[in-house]
Amino acid sequence: PKRLERTMARSFQEEVICPICLDYFFSPVSVPCGHIFCHPCIAKWARTSLEEVFPCPECRSNSQMISLRANRRLEKLSEIIRQYSPHLERSLRMMDGLQRFRVDMTLDVDTANPYLILSEDRRSVRCGTVPWNVPNNPERFYDTPCVLGVPSLTSGVHYWEVEVAGRTQWDLGVCRDSVNRKGKIELSPAAGYWVLSLRDGTQYWACGAHRINLHMVRPPLRVGVFVDVEAGDVTFYNLTDGTYVYTFANGSFRGPLRPFFCSGIEREIEPPLLRRDPDAPPTPRSSGSGSDPGGVRASLSKRR
Repeated sequence: PKRLERTMARSFQEEVICPICLDYFFSPVSVPCGHIFCHPCIAKWARTSLEEVFPCPECRSNSQMISLRANRRLEKLSEIIRQYSPHLERSLRMMDGLQRFRVDMTLDVDTANPYLILSEDRRSVRCGTVPWNVPNNPERFYDTPCVLGVPSLTSGVHYWEVEVAGRTQWDLGVCRDSVNRKGKIELSPAAGYWVLSLRDGTQYWACGAHRINLHMVRPPLRVGVFVDVEAGDVTFYNLTDGTYVYTFANGSFRGPLRPFFCSGIEREIEPPLLRRDPDAPPTPRSSGSGSDPGGVRASLSKRR
């Protein structure tokens, strides 16, 4: 799907390119055969013919200048794309570059809060109303609905994506593998967390020493996370509009990192986190039951 999105974006651009000048349409007109050109381009082309009729540059069908029809809708669309083209090209280059560092990420069942139910492929998680009867092992988040991803990040550059459509709150990013997972969690670099947060559906912030409020022109449906371990950088991207969001720079990681996901501090059932997958069975972790099949879901984008 990601490759398809980039292909569709480029194909969309090509639809507003004049086949004569190879630039965005200017005063586009269609000839009787249906092909479209800039009016100045086709007029110049027609003047090369010694006859009243001239061949279409695309299919060689005969046409006349008097038969040209202005295409106002395409002219307006072409102007919009012309204005946004630099941004689109930057976004496409950014996406192509990030994909080179994509890591195949799954969720670690041994770290999941007892209220969380992992899908069979461990790429999505939902929140139930009754906790699982699971051991309170040191790795597990026991008081907040959090889960870590695998593998751990010890060196190099890594990238993954998280779908967040339909959610009113979440926290995602990375944390030290050594963080305390019991009791109240302080989401800050000093405590070993480099995290982006959403609350109340509209309030975005980076969890630094002080909360850093962020403005999103378009709310992200999917967030990209880029980690450069050696540089100490954790960068977030809004993949809905292809924009850069925030970087925690020159971090002191001091040990392995883990991808971090939290569906919010409270455990109430809310609209789906990421995408709703009614067919995804939970990963069995005990003989207990009582999970809410309509609960909150969080999903990792699969590797492409």
